[in-house]
Amino acid sequence: MANSDNPGLASAKIGGQLLSETLPKVAGAAAAAGLPDWSAKMPPDIFLQVVEQSSIAISITDSDANILYANPAFERITGYTTEEIEGKNESLLSSKHTPKIVYESLWGQITRLKPWSGLLLNRRKNGEDYVAELTISPVTDDNGNIIHFLGMHRDVNEVHRLEQEVKNQKALIEAVVDVEPIPIAVLDERGQVVLDNHAYKKLVSELDTAEPASGLLKTLDTTFPEMFSARWQARQNFTDLEIEVPVPSGESRWFECTGIWFKQHDPSSKHFFSESAQRSLCLLVADEITELKRKEAAVRQSAMRALLAEQEQKESMREALEGAVYQIQKPLNMVASALGILERRGRDNMENAALYNMLKTAVTDGQEAMSILRESMPRRTVEHLTLVNMNELVRDVLSMFTDHLLRDGITVEWLPCNAVPVVTGQAGRLRSVFKQLIENAIEAVEARVAGERVIHIEVLCNNKNFVDVLVCDSGIGIPSELRHRIFEPFFTTKGARSNAGMGLPLVQNIVMDHGGNCIVENSELFSSQFRVTLPVAGPEADEPGVR
Repeated sequence: MANSDNPGLASAKIGGQLLSETLPKVAGAAAAAGLPDWSAKMPPDIFLQVVEQSSIAISITDSDANILYANPAFERITGYTTEEIEGKNESLLSSKHTPKIVYESLWGQITRLKPWSGLLLNRRKNGEDYVAELTISPVTDDNGNIIHFLGMHRDVNEVHRLEQEVKNQKALIEAVVDVEPIPIAVLDERGQVVLDNHAYKKLVSELDTAEPASGLLKTLDTTFPEMFSARWQARQNFTDLEIEVPVPSGESRWFECTGIWFKQHDPSSKHFFSESAQRSLCLLVADEITELKRKEAAVRQSAMRALLAEQEQKESMREALEGAVYQIQKPLNMVASALGILERRGRDNMENAALYNMLKTAVTDGQEAMSILRESMPRRTVEHLTLVNMNELVRDVLSMFTDHLLRDGITVEWLPCNAVPVVTGQAGRLRSVFKQLIENAIEAVEARVAGERVIHIEVLCNNKNFVDVLVCDSGIGIPSELRHRIFEPFFTTKGARSNAGMGLPLVQNIVMDHGGNCIVENSELFSSQFRVTLPVAGPEADEPGVR
């Protein structure tokens, strides 16, 4: 049937040979290149029709690469008609932009009677370059001599363009991500790093860890145990979570972490028609905010210093006036007693009358003075009761003295409690307590002429009902005969000062207001040791009230 439809096909010639003789050889070369060998199962004219109707550009050349035959697809891709291309060399399609070594490799392969496959840059009739995916196979005679070359190629320009766009996009994204100074990493569902940038790689050495992401995720889970774990399991985004990461060098570093989840399709061919095969990835951004935290801490310390100074001034003035009232009250009570005696003896006696009037005036004036003093006392600021973490409170107060301690070469041994020691109290007044105790310790250490200059501060949680805070120093110490007096108002060994003798009484009063106690203990390791004991917060402290 094929012969009747195309009577000239069977008698057509290529390079002087009948197609019926040449096509089987060409078909064998095609089979060597991976195409089916149809010549053994169908007549040559059918085979020729298949070649003519193929979407792949097919050409047959002589041994010198002069084109003897080209199919219609060849014309569509190259722009050359059959009449224009027959007899012309295949080099007519070559682009000067193809490296010479590619052609050398091509000819070296086919002259060894082996097919060659690869990419070339060809040129169309209109001068436009295009990327061609080419396969060339040698066709030999019965003696093994090359008599023809079979060439098959297709235009992969669009595929190449899309590949380059993907590569360019990838390179652009990687360049932008790498230039970004913020550590960025892409993590899989197990938290393993799939992709990262240079800033992230720097964290490996700076945090002294093989994989910073695992440490960041662990800290996030510890800092936000319920929220973070639930969001990670549910593949939900999280934003601006601040965490503190300890580093071997000493001072911690702070990061603000954001995680954005996205889907990635399975690239395997079996999922070509399915979008259900996906895996979840998390883009983790760890913006370092250490410097911001330092500035915030500096501002907070300045505000805390100002607030404590104001509170101390008020408390000291109040305690001083209360002490003055107490001191004045003693002689005033004696005068009032004398006045009562005179009243019982009778006021008619001239001598007693004069004395009586003097004493009565003294009592009246004294009571008025006492009233003025009481009215002059600064009113105590009403401070809300809150749940106070003693580790954080003592650490914050201690940080106020960092510059002073470094400047004077004083070593600080800071031992927070492993548990969370929480008390119900007025944070501002409690800060005043430890500020006073630490100031006293610094003064005691600085007064020492020689020896170690050490301040030891420790938070103890040995008792489930109380929290103990020890403030110890290696200073000049407190003589044993004076220990029972150091909490008395106006008693001091520091000389004349505006608030001399009111510091420790103020400490004792604040601690007692919180249901605790402050005592001085003997210590084998330190010259002085103060122990502040405060009751821990009970269940009823979940809703702090106002004192």
